[in-house]
Amino acid sequence: MKELIEIPYNWQPRDYQLPLWKKLVNENYKRAVYIWHRRAGKDLFGFNFLVREAIMNTPGTYWHVFPFYKQGRKAIWNETDLQGRKYLDYIPRQLIKKINNQEMIIEFHNGSIYQIVGTDNVDDLRGAGIKGAIFSEYSEHRPTAWATIRPMIMAANGWAIFNFTPKGQNHAFSLYNMAKDDKSWFTQIITVDDTMGQVYTKESLEQAKKEDLAEGKTLDFINQEYYCSFYNAIEGAYYSEQIKKAEEENRVCNLPYESNVQVDTFWDIGVRDEMAIVFCQQIGKEIRIIDYIEDTNKGLDHYIKLVKEKPYIYRSHNAPHDIVVREASDGRTRIEKAYELGIQFNIVPNIGKAEGINEVRAIFNKCWFDKKKTKKLLNALRNYKRKYNEIKECFEEKPYHNWASNGADSFRYLAVGIQDESYYEGKTQEYAIYNFEL
Repeated sequence: MKELIEIPYNWQPRDYQLPLWKKLVNENYKRAVYIWHRRAGKDLFGFNFLVREAIMNTPGTYWHVFPFYKQGRKAIWNETDLQGRKYLDYIPRQLIKKINNQEMIIEFHNGSIYQIVGTDNVDDLRGAGIKGAIFSEYSEHRPTAWATIRPMIMAANGWAIFNFTPKGQNHAFSLYNMAKDDKSWFTQIITVDDTMGQVYTKESLEQAKKEDLAEGKTLDFINQEYYCSFYNAIEGAYYSEQIKKAEEENRVCNLPYESNVQVDTFWDIGVRDEMAIVFCQQIGKEIRIIDYIEDTNKGLDHYIKLVKEKPYIYRSHNAPHDIVVREASDGRTRIEKAYELGIQFNIVPNIGKAEGINEVRAIFNKCWFDKKKTKKLLNALRNYKRKYNEIKECFEEKPYHNWASNGADSFRYLAVGIQDESYYEGKTQEYAIYNFEL
């Protein structure tokens, strides 16, 4: 007689998790956003749902998607629950055909695959066929992650679920606002008030808050982590106060292009063809940020074409010092290639990041932003933060490198490289460019 195995295996949703479980299992919702407070069980819920889908439904590939690939190993592959049970033990071993510990892949006897992936190199994920995916801590993912993976989900008529704790009003906030007004999506926000007695008692919650404050956490952090608030400064963020002040002073607004004033561009040219370009105009003492481009996996010619197609009259194009580094592929520099494509670059002074961040803070009161065209840039600036050292339990001085870094770096180059109007008097752009022999 065949052994009967109940799925999920030795796990049941908690009371507050049941509405989401029923929507996904009983009503077959293909899109959902769930925003749960700290320790509410976001990842264990997602893991058990993914395993259920892989075993019970159409065989296929099911992804557990994390902002960083290595994060998946810590959060799922090596993780244990509050009782000390490993997450992987929630899968009946007799249903597993093969486990690849190195690549964090589980192959089931029915042909389905559970796999942990990261969007730190999101373009490497293109082309796979996916039946379902859970984006864990979506607020920490690259904003392009869902747009990159969505066509693969849609091609398979699959499903996608997003969980996160708020990290300000970024792309995850935008996704939630879209989803809550769309009947084809299920959305849910659960705070500690909704789970009192199931996760925390009043006494344990107050103790947790007390310990957080003693460790240097802020009330904003507590509101974010326990009450799922989107309206707080991000812990460790460099420019939260500056952005808040800009919004209070209505310097984030509809900002028209002044056709009688020339435009300066500031470029961050990263690895893997990542690019961020800030467009600004100087009018009196104001620095007006009128436009922004950000993309990956496109060649330099693509971005130069986009810049030239804009209706702007340019005064200067500016890039960091590494634009003169020779590439291993052909021995030529990007500044040489740009020259041949019709753009001449100034070189932004090469100063340290800490000094550059101070330069940003120094000019921020002069900056105005077009709220539509620079939305991605503002999100990057909001989410640009110091790296947290989990061992020392404190923030380090160096920045945390994530999806926000490219936009923040391009704006830092603006702060360092922008010139007073008098700099350009009597000079042509050719006078200011880096000199090299073609």
